[in-house]
Amino acid sequence: AVWTRELEDGMSYLGLVHDTPTITAIKATLDTDATALRATRGGAPALLDGDEDAAIGACRADALAARILGTTGQTGAIDWAPQPAQVQVQLVIDLATLRGEADRHALLDGQPVPAQIGRELAGYARAFRRMVTDPVTGHLLDYGPAVYLPAPLRAYVLARDGGCRAPGCTTRNPRRTQLDHAEPFPEGDSSTANTGGVCLPHHQLKTSGFLHIEHGQPDGSCDWVTAWGQRVHIPARPFLHDPHDHPDPEVPPDPGEHLEPDPSPPDEDPPF
Repeated sequence: AVWTRELEDGMSYLGLVHDTPTITAIKATLDTDATALRATRGGAPALLDGDEDAAIGACRADALAARILGTTGQTGAIDWAPQPAQVQVQLVIDLATLRGEADRHALLDGQPVPAQIGRELAGYARAFRRMVTDPVTGHLLDYGPAVYLPAPLRAYVLARDGGCRAPGCTTRNPRRTQLDHAEPFPEGDSSTANTGGVCLPHHQLKTSGFLHIEHGQPDGSCDWVTAWGQRVHIPARPFLHDPHDHPDPEVPPDPGEHLEPDPSPPDEDPPF
């Protein structure tokens, strides 16, 4: 088995389960590579000077990445520079932070990361998609030029809603979020105003008639109405930052602004 798990600050965890001889061989190979790499980084003196990349654990991690993404020469020497991989992630960073004029947090696949990490990741990018947000509210206004097809629509809506938009739901993982039509298709069109992200349980409740959505807007705001007549208004979500985090002294705060709950913890811990 191989699995991954998102951590904080733009980091992720990779786990591997295999038979003991294979794991032992992999570990021995990484130890050899890491020892050589650590020597090139200055060894213990560099670590004492604060260079965390000289730690043996960091060297093992880089050695593994190089074994998978790097190249090995005819003599067995490893080119530590990873080769370009076809990987697509969503990095959201405001222009001032990208240019180093501000240090606001960025979003990596929906998870906050420090400004410096966001700038480093942006340096690897071969292409950017322009996303325009309202400078006061932070609401997503434009997702950049794209062909208006279901796949781009899904990418836009799930990015806009940041998870399930049902009242009180804390599901944020896009893999657990479905694209829902407020007015069922084909009676309702596939538009930004008529679609939104919902988790499977709330999608099933809506399909069963216990919930329905009214007054949907392109910015994601809408009204959720239960079968018993209860009505909850869902305001548009700040896409990159909550304006209350960086208040503009010229713009008074809105006491009715909706605050998002903390993201839910991972579904399960990896085996150890």
